[in-house]
Amino acid sequence: MTPLRVRFGTIHPGMPGGIYVTEKPFEDALAAGGEVEVRSIPFGRRFPDESRAGRIARRAADLAGFVLTLLRERPDLVHLNSAFDRRALVRDVGYATLARLLGQRVFFKFHGSDPTVLESGSRFWRWMAAATIRGAAAIGVLSTEERDWFVAHGFPAGKFHVVKNAVDWRRFDGAERRAPSPPRLLFIARMVPTKGLLDVLRALALLRGAGRDVTLLCVGDGPERPAAEALTRELGLGGAVVFTGFLPEAETRRHYLEASALVFPTRREGFSMTIFQSLAAGLPVITTRLRAAADHLREPDHCLWVEPARPDRLAERVAWLLDHPEVAEAMSHNGRALARGFGVETVAAEYLALYRRLCGSA
Repeated sequence: MTPLRVRFGTIHPGMPGGIYVTEKPFEDALAAGGEVEVRSIPFGRRFPDESRAGRIARRAADLAGFVLTLLRERPDLVHLNSAFDRRALVRDVGYATLARLLGQRVFFKFHGSDPTVLESGSRFWRWMAAATIRGAAAIGVLSTEERDWFVAHGFPAGKFHVVKNAVDWRRFDGAERRAPSPPRLLFIARMVPTKGLLDVLRALALLRGAGRDVTLLCVGDGPERPAAEALTRELGLGGAVVFTGFLPEAETRRHYLEASALVFPTRREGFSMTIFQSLAAGLPVITTRLRAAADHLREPDHCLWVEPARPDRLAERVAWLLDHPEVAEAMSHNGRALARGFGVETVAAEYLALYRRLCGSA
């Protein structure tokens, strides 16, 4: 069978977030299989501090390059890794419109979606969303919740496909977990308000106030870090909390293996690589029942659920898990098994089948 010619637009490795971490191994696996000719195209911001003028000039250059690629190569499909939010729509509507005019199939993978885009009632953003979705051959979303939400807002169900992120579970395969003493909780994410770090700190204060010797390791950086450090001092947690700052992905491995539980009371999420990396590492998870986590995880087999913005309930769930080591041990075993279903080769095969259907060569 003739290899499909697919062009990928993926976030630059200089940008924060987990998109590059999951997409690059996935693209490599597709290429290694021999059924897809993989090439990258420039797409998206290059660096977090890119100036407005630089961003506008670079975006114009990327769009021009996109058109030239379509005209010269006529790929079977273009796969663009994006998100459904206002910033991304301003960029993506141009790609979708040009693709439609040139008769090019484009697949958008939304790494998360912001419900306020449509729920605000703005006719402008409704038009931007409709133009982007209309120009796409298909949209990949990371949970049934998101697919159902788009359909509930009047978009055609057939346009949306629930897809997965790839998880490199082999980086933890055979690794031995080390039970820390005292117990150490792990928070690992970009530090923004929706991730729930301040709730984690308040829960830790409740636990320590109840006489539990529990510590917290915070891995990552972001705009909420100063507020988190200030709250740590205010709650008198200085000796119990460590902030590592941003760490390259390779350096996070030992932290997954040396923690007692992941605490991640996020308020908005797509397919959290933090959660699925924790599963692969055999790390028990306490998180909110949202989107991809709600689709794939079950309590108490893989996790404990907690309501967002409820540090009291989070403290209770942590205490319960620490008091039930047999449940934590079962979670560790079950999580590793679940993560194997999201392996790079498995997910690449699922995307290949979707690409072939979209291109009419299934």
